[in-house]
This record gives sequence, structure tokens and C-alpha cells, in this order.
Amino acid sequence: MTPILNNFNAAEARRLIDQEIAAHEAAIVTHQAAIPGLKRRRNEHSCISKLPTEVITNIFFIVKGQESDSFEVVGPIAAVCHHWREILLASPRMWATISTFSFSSTDRVLELLKRSQSAPLQIPYLSTASAKPQAVNAILKQIGRVQELGLRLDTQLLHQIGPTSAPILERLCLDSGTPERFTLDMLFRDMPYLRHLQLSDILTSSGLPPLPSLESLVLDRIELSPLLAFLRSSPKLKDIRIYDTFKNSPTAAPGPIIVLPNLLSINITADSTNSSIILAHLEYPPSARVIFESVGESPGEPDLSGLVKACGRLAERGALPISSVTLGGGRLLMLTVSSPGMQGKYLRFLLEVDYYPMVCLALCSALPVQDNSVMIFHNLELTETQWRCAFHSLGQVHTLQLDHTTLHALAALLKSSSKEPPLSRLHTLHLYALKGLSDTLRNLLAERKQLSIPIMKVVLGYCPIPAEHVDELRGLAEVEWDGREEQ
Repeated sequence: MTPILNNFNAAEARRLIDQEIAAHEAAIVTHQAAIPGLKRRRNEHSCISKLPTEVITNIFFIVKGQESDSFEVVGPIAAVCHHWREILLASPRMWATISTFSFSSTDRVLELLKRSQSAPLQIPYLSTASAKPQAVNAILKQIGRVQELGLRLDTQLLHQIGPTSAPILERLCLDSGTPERFTLDMLFRDMPYLRHLQLSDILTSSGLPPLPSLESLVLDRIELSPLLAFLRSSPKLKDIRIYDTFKNSPTAAPGPIIVLPNLLSINITADSTNSSIILAHLEYPPSARVIFESVGESPGEPDLSGLVKACGRLAERGALPISSVTLGGGRLLMLTVSSPGMQGKYLRFLLEVDYYPMVCLALCSALPVQDNSVMIFHNLELTETQWRCAFHSLGQVHTLQLDHTTLHALAALLKSSSKEPPLSRLHTLHLYALKGLSDTLRNLLAERKQLSIPIMKVVLGYCPIPAEHVDELRGLAEVEWDGREEQ
């Protein structure tokens, strides 16, 4: 065969092979184009695809959660299949949460604003320190459809915002990241549907607009007078939390009582004077949960008027019955009042150490302790006379627990005159970490038995006592003992 013929045959062979390759490639393209459709048809027969679109959408909302960034969570879901992507793209609310994850990209923020259409926006946290300027500007132009907004303010952001209206805003959290002083009304002037407001180091003016829908208020570092103005403008408040010391301000002038008929809980961290001023201005249901924690040292005797008033309100109609009272010492004095069926603390005061006796007596006198109440004293050191005065104010107590106290407390239960002894209804006594109690406890049990008001049960824990003394006590009452003998 000649070389020319050989070359011809090789060229023809390559052409035929190329044609075959092209045919296969065309077939691959055809098959690849058909595969997505086949997958969609196959997916239509899966269990989840048979669910109504509304149900699948609700499942996606549960997976996403309230605070999760839309791109961070929804993006991977949209990449699972064509059907899911169509459902998500047809659900503007799925793309309406924009957080720190998306603020690092302007394109991402703009795409979320586009996909969310006119759905209410959730912006849990926005700071110019972590967000692109163009992204911040894009969000602020949409402030009219923001439903939740968390801002760390700086001077730049402050002048970009306001004042402006927020017609559908329901939740607002503001944190000052600048030494520049400004008030809330410099940012927003109209928030008719605001339900939750949290301010940290933000001033409030006395001329606040009404906040008719506000139910939850959290304030950190706020002056006293604007605070009272704030409360007056929010008659539907259910929960109030005020943290950190109040800045120096003159004593608030007497004003009208602030009536908060829906209040369920108030938590105040302040000195005793400011807390008393606040509580003196408030009228709230007696069943409301009150927590007060002092901060700093009082310049003189603490003002207990507001705290005593709060205790006294437990006797009013509608107040929950008292099941137990704990009065404990240590670094701070703590009073806890609990009611049946309530989780956590009902009424709690934390006060400075220096005025323990005065505070103990004042609070014990104010508490409307009822039948079948339990009284617990923890880590307190009072004189016998002071203990006796406290016990006389708690005549209805049937169970008493003395934990890490001194023998003065136990001795104060002995009869000291012709009058009825303190806590004459007492029938159960719990003693913990009390040393040298054998003689005093034996005398107390014998006296109560002789007076026909016996203490029926004694529980001893971490109280070193000889076994033979325990046997003597068991002749006077039922005794539970952990077996710790005196060394």
C-alpha cells in the first residue's frame, strides 16, 4: 500500500472516530439534561414531596429558627433540590433575617433584601465595626419594614439613622458604643407596635412618646428620673429588668403613681434608696415577682421603705400564698420568698452586710407569714435578743431551719417570761452545722413538751453530737440524725 493511501485511510478513521465521539458527547449532553428532570420526577414520589407546600415551608422555618442568618442556614437547604429551592424562593420571610454573617458582604445583604421582598426584616445585631458601609446604608433605607433591630451605635451610625419612624418595629435593642450622649428620640420617634425594648447606656428624655404596646423593658445604666418617665409611657408592661447602678441624679420629685396592672415581674439592680423610690412610684398586682439586688455601699443606713412595702404587699388580696422564706447571710444578705407552684424566686433582696440586724428585723416584721409556712435562716449571726424579736414576728411558722447559725438562735426559742414562747406553732426543727447544741436543744424540747406545744420532729445534719445525747433527745421528739458524733 502506498504512503498516500495509508494517510487517506488514517484521516478517514480519525474522522469517523471524531463523529462517534461527538455522537457520544451529544448523548451525554442529552442525558445530563434529562437527569435533573428525572430526579425531580423521582423526588415527587418521596414522602416529604407529598407534603403540602405550607407544611414543608413551616418545617424550613423551624430549622432556620428566629435568630439564624438567612443565607447561613437557608442557603444550604436551597441547594438540596430544585423543589426545595422553588419553595424557599417563593417564601420571602425565609430570607428576611440578616445578621453578622451576611453583613460582611454587601452583595449578600442586597440579595437578601431582594429575596425578602416586602417581608418584615429581622436584624438581630448591626454594628459598623463588623458590617460593610454599603450594607449598613442598604438596611437603613429599609427601616420602615424592620420588625426586629439590634444596634451597637457609634457616631457614624447615629447620624445615619434618625430621627426616623419605625412603624412595624416590635423588638429594639440598643447598645451605645460611643461616648457621645444621645437620647432615644434622636433615633426613633414613632414605634406604635414596639413590644420589647432593651437599652444599654442610652439616655431617655422626659418627653418620651407613648409606647402603648410595650410589654418588656430591659435597661442597663439609666438615670432615675427618665426611668420613671419611661414607665409612665408604657402602661402595658409585663416584665421590667433594670441592671447596673443608677447614675447620680437628684431624688425624683413626688409624682403620680404609675399603675402597671399587667406587671408579672420586676428585677431591679440599684442601691436601696433608688429601689425604694422606684417601688414607691409603682402600683402593680400583688402577685408580681419582685427581685431587688443592691450594688455598691450605702452612704448611711439603707432605705428599706420600698422593700418593706414590697413585703407587705404579699398580704394583699390576689397575692400568692407564702410557702417558704429563706433569709441568708454571707457577703450579702438575701431574702427569698417562694410560693407554691412557682419556679425560681418570688421575692429576693440582696443588701449590704453592715446592717444585717436592722434589715432582718424590718423584713421579718413586714412579711405576712401564714400557717404552714417554712422559715429558713442561713449563715446569720445575730444576738439572742435580735433572734427573739425576729421569731416573735413569725408566729405562724410551723417549720424552722437553722443553717450555719449560732446557738443564740436556738436559745432564743426558749421561753424568757410569762408570755408565750416564740414560734409557739413550731413542730419541725431542722438544724445544720450547729456545734455544742446538746444541752440547749434538750432544754427546748423538754420545755415545749411541758407547755403542751411539743416540737414533734428534729432533723440534725452536720451537727457533731454524742450518740447518747441523741438517745435522750429521742425521748422528747422524733429525731433524724446523720450519725456525726462529737469528737
